[in-house]
Amino acid sequence: MSETSFDDVLPTPSTSQTVDTVPVVPKEIDPDFYFESIFVVFQVENCLFRVPTHLFVKESQVFAGMFRLPQPDGPNVEGSSSANPIIMPSDIRREDFRNLMKALYPLSVSRELSLSKAQWVSILKLSTMWYFLNLRKMAIFELERSSELTSMDKIILGRKFSVSSWVVAGFSGIIRRTKTITDDEAIDMDFITTVNLFRIRELRLVNALAVASVVPKIEEAFIDELGLIRAEEDGFKFPDTDIAPPLSVPVDLKVDESKEVLGWKPEMDKEDEDAAPASYSTTKKTKKKVR
Repeated sequence: MSETSFDDVLPTPSTSQTVDTVPVVPKEIDPDFYFESIFVVFQVENCLFRVPTHLFVKESQVFAGMFRLPQPDGPNVEGSSSANPIIMPSDIRREDFRNLMKALYPLSVSRELSLSKAQWVSILKLSTMWYFLNLRKMAIFELERSSELTSMDKIILGRKFSVSSWVVAGFSGIIRRTKTITDDEAIDMDFITTVNLFRIRELRLVNALAVASVVPKIEEAFIDELGLIRAEEDGFKFPDTDIAPPLSVPVDLKVDESKEVLGWKPEMDKEDEDAAPASYSTTKKTKKKVR
């Protein structure tokens, strides 16, 4: 019996055969849950916050301009560590910034955010300052829904954060109520406002002005102020898209403008020339004011 070698039992490959290959399928990137993000450290008062940047870029035109700028290499980039944070202006309160983070990065899954009136006012303040437009809308909605705003709250906050409907509603509430305007309210509103409201109240009290005519009378008496508030308000409804500078602009040319956008004041440079966030700088090409 002849021996059979191992090679004899294996099929001899034909030169005409081709080796089957598995096609490489390119990987898809999910449009919503693939975050191009890094963590950044902010110092607000004497407290450090370390948060991802992706919602800052997505939700705020101001921060989008900052974080899209080319950054220098090395460990000393501002915001890269606790030892080298982005130092926020001294008039930004730690608690206000923390409330903004609660809305931007909720720590638990919930159908709605359970925040107080004061916390929503904090969110309205910073979302207006830094053009977090969706958070601004949310804060306005939640404050209206809570029904906790007094007529004076509506006037003061509406003027401060450009919400014209609150100003009109606040004026209307003062006019229609039975209680007279107090000294403190007159001081908070200013002399001219108080006089105009007293005039409209007087017309109503002597039955010379129907309830339905109160708002038109307010619009007439405060036409200039309401026009200015609505012009600013439109800036949040139809925002400019050119707040962020072109990526080709050198970072160091934008330091002064970045201070303006973040709410910096000139006297802060005298207190600490090293406090300005030079690396994460931005510009503001819009006519809208940053409050």
